[in-house]
Amino acid sequence: MIVSRLNWFLGTLFFIACCAALMNPSPYLAIATLFLIMGLVLLPPTSRLTQQRFNWEINGGIKTAVIVVGFILVYLFVPQVEMNPSPYSHGHNLNMERLN
Repeated sequence: MIVSRLNWFLGTLFFIACCAALMNPSPYLAIATLFLIMGLVLLPPTSRLTQQRFNWEINGGIKTAVIVVGFILVYLFVPQVEMNPSPYSHGHNLNMERLN
């Protein structure tokens, strides 16, 4: 019962993340697809559907593997953002050095 509710909660959370990723530029389309797959794997109706249609059960080990691989791929797809320091932060550090 608790596992089923957790699957519903996390599956819904991944669907929300999928919708949020779709609102961003094109590299996030792959991330949205991964979140969609991860959400579908977690939802209990998907497990019942695969068992009825394909006679194949998505057990906990497969769900865990899909989620872990999905997170690794999301990490690889997220564009790296280079952070440039603010021009004000450099002056702030100089002022702090003068005080010491």
